Amino acid sequence: GRTTRPLGRLLGWAGGRRLHKMALKDEGETSDGGFISVEDQIDRAGWGRFQTLACAAAFLFILSDGMELIVTNITFRAMPQAEWGMDSSHRGYLISASFMGFVVGGLLGGYFGDQVGRRTMLYVHAAIFLPFTVCSGLSQNLITLLIARLFVGFSMGIVLPTTVSYVSELCPTALRGRVVAALPMLGFTTGEVIVLLVGLGFMNLYGEDCGSKGGGAI
Repeated sequence: GRTTRPLGRLLGWAGGRRLHKMALKDEGETSDGGFISVEDQIDRAGWGRFQTLACAAAFLFILSDGMELIVTNITFRAMPQAEWGMDSSHRGYLISASFMGFVVGGLLGGYFGDQVGRRTMLYVHAAIFLPFTVCSGLSQNLITLLIARLFVGFSMGIVLPTTVSYVSELCPTALRGRVVAALPMLGFTTGEVIVLLVGLGFMNLYGEDCGSKGGGAI
């Protein structure tokens, strides 16, 4: 009983007062002496406010991934192609850089998420994603932009398995499959649609080149 009280407090922080009361009442043990798992406690409590907030946060992470994966393709015409010595083939290099980083980040993100925890990997994602996203927007040459897009893709690869695993661990068993399947599909699609609509809007206002006369990548 005494050793399981911290579990009750942890669940109280993570899942609300219902989980907290359940864990304290059961003291981590079943009637036959077996231990009650965290998953059992979540199934008993059902869906709550904490799961809603966690899914909303995960959705925003994945939405940003969808936006970043397609934004280079939309903004390529606005880049100073003549100044940077680019032709249409460089569009493929820039897009591929993000996907190459995405693959590596996905492979490492799942492994290290199991080792150091999901929340830590979310911090790692933010520490990489934010500065390199700004760097890609302020790039003054092709090499800088390629490196920035590679690291942006790497950070996106980290966050996808991390958020999906994190949410799956917090959801009741009956809803887990639907939530895990819906989050990436809706998040990526929504992010891509937002970028496409914004890009079309700028093209209608400023032309296909968006009035670019040189300077940074955006």
